[in-house]
Amino acid sequence: MQSYFIQYTITYCATTVLCAFLMIYMAVKMDRDVGNFIEIRIFRNMIAMELMVIFVETIWRLLFLTGFQFDQYAYWFLNYLDMIGSIGALYYLMRFVEVRLNPAFKHDNYKQKRWSQALVIPWLVGIAVNIFSYWTHWTYYITLDSLYHRGPYYFIQVLCCYFYPIITIGMISYWAIHDRVRRKKSMQLLIFLLFPFLGGLFQVFISIAPFSVMSTMLGLFYLFSSIQSDRINTDALTGLNNRNRSRDYLESRLKNADNRPFYLAICDVNEFKKINDTYGHVNGDHALIAIANTFKEFGSTHHGFFASRYGGDEFLMAVDAQNVTPTSLRNTFNEALAEQIIKEDLGFDLTVCFGFAYCNTAQAPLMDLISKAAQAPLMDLISKADQALYEDKKRKKDHKNKMVP
Repeated sequence: MQSYFIQYTITYCATTVLCAFLMIYMAVKMDRDVGNFIEIRIFRNMIAMELMVIFVETIWRLLFLTGFQFDQYAYWFLNYLDMIGSIGALYYLMRFVEVRLNPAFKHDNYKQKRWSQALVIPWLVGIAVNIFSYWTHWTYYITLDSLYHRGPYYFIQVLCCYFYPIITIGMISYWAIHDRVRRKKSMQLLIFLLFPFLGGLFQVFISIAPFSVMSTMLGLFYLFSSIQSDRINTDALTGLNNRNRSRDYLESRLKNADNRPFYLAICDVNEFKKINDTYGHVNGDHALIAIANTFKEFGSTHHGFFASRYGGDEFLMAVDAQNVTPTSLRNTFNEALAEQIIKEDLGFDLTVCFGFAYCNTAQAPLMDLISKAAQAPLMDLISKADQALYEDKKRKKDHKNKMVP
């Protein structure tokens, strides 16, 4: 019986340590190519909290194996760390979902900052109650033989833990119902939540295996691999198609350009460097996200629409040429962008320039800022749009200089 207990404890601890190393690997590999810096920071904080729980649980198991006796202070401290890690992981999970589904969330906005601060309260309550329980035995107490017992107000700790999953599920449900663009991300996050939920249930009824740790690790791995998979065709910051995806799409579309003519447009943010220098790179990211969200809304009302982040502050757009002109497209987009700026409360002006290229084997209409590309190869088409963009930016710059006395 003793040898079985030793083998069981060693296997249990080895499993949790392996899970810990896999979590560390995911935290290290989570870089700017996978998500924005806020997502990365929150994801790593979430893993740090999980590692704290794993550390405590492993130490506790090894203490029982060796029979080494700490005093009550040491056991209280281990329980304290376990509580911080458990509730902290749920808190950062909620924050990750919040930022993942709403990349434009601004932590420096007054109302959103107050909301963020309010969400920390249950975690702080759990910490405070846990500290005072050393003397009051409210939520737990440890006897002289180092055994853990729940106190009469243990439910307070349970409520603090379950507060965050409830809020998290509420946010996922809201975005899944109200925003079709974010529906895929919502489903990914919902599946991710199922792993620790089911693992927790197994842990309650079968405590001899680290189901909770393993299921959390599997959930994190599913989320991490899903994000990595999306990265193949998706820009991490904006959620739009990336440059590789735009190349494949346009090469395919060019083959049918004679039957389905379209406009290719390159969009560039005006004075983006000045925005970064004046308001910081965080707000620069928010500006790019606002433009991306405008493209997403814009695409829902235009046929044959495709948009991608082409690189830096440049975006690429393709749209059917039927019943639209470059002027109408530009004006409609600028109006939508102005509404998006107000909606996301950017706090600064944001404008863009467009360069259009018309792709059709037939004679292209004579319009301002249009370059004809009859069966042109892709790079030639992009080059013509880029030249039109340069001319548009130059014209606006000259106009601005004339306005300045």
